[in-house]
Amino acid sequence: MEGGGGGGGGGTGQKVTALARELTRIFSNYNKNSILLKKNLKETNKFFREIKQNYSNACAAAASSGTAALEAGQLGCISFPSHEEEFLQASVGCSPYIVILGQDCGARYQLLNCLLGDRLLPIGPEVGSCGGPAGCRRRRLRFTHGRQTRLSLALPGQYELLHQLAGHRGRWETVPKEDLEIQDACQDPAHQLAELEVTLHHQLLQECRVLVVPCPSVQPVEEALEDCLRGVVPVLLYAVNEEALSPGQMEDLRRVRELFPFPICFARVPSAAPPAAALTEPCAEPPGR
Repeated sequence: MEGGGGGGGGGTGQKVTALARELTRIFSNYNKNSILLKKNLKETNKFFREIKQNYSNACAAAASSGTAALEAGQLGCISFPSHEEEFLQASVGCSPYIVILGQDCGARYQLLNCLLGDRLLPIGPEVGSCGGPAGCRRRRLRFTHGRQTRLSLALPGQYELLHQLAGHRGRWETVPKEDLEIQDACQDPAHQLAELEVTLHHQLLQECRVLVVPCPSVQPVEEALEDCLRGVVPVLLYAVNEEALSPGQMEDLRRVRELFPFPICFARVPSAAPPAAALTEPCAEPPGR
């Protein structure tokens, strides 16, 4: 696919892994049931409104009978308590959202590649280390579904930035490293805060979005996960590529647990980059095995 304009070309060979296939099935069922529950809630509220309307004048009409007035009054008050209705509305409107955390960019990028079955993000020597003198400079990444493969910079929840990316210049199989990083020469605050949005025609992304969280030196974990607090059901995956977690990584996990009452699934990824042919195999195993 050739890149051009605001898009860019890249490859996803639709190598659907066993994990991606199972998640797609689960999320598809969840989304279908969510639509049905939303419809049921809407019809239930409509039914409650009709009851209240039908019995709005019943108390006055049944004033001669104390029992009838009491019954009419009880029927007229049928409704969900406001806090319960708020909870139900929020629950049925949520969509699944995979959030990839990890010990470093290399671990997170390997897990993303494994999940989508393609070497979309650079790994191994290509991506380098997060512990350079200036610290990590790699952006937050969001993967969404679209008919065409494209790259763009966007302020989360706001608007897309007009910016020429390296991926717009021609064909790419792996997202260019330059587009993953906040350039030192860039002084525009909007460009420094922007995330890289990768649009792909992928089966899993039809049912959910995927967020790859940046290193804390780029964005604190609370800020990186801020838009995961409303309207979504986060599926938290943590990529591990070292034998032990550092105190800083343990602290980040503690903050995540404070934000979300959801389990965190730990996935072991190789400390070195696996061969390209192995990308479809490791994800057949459950995360954290």
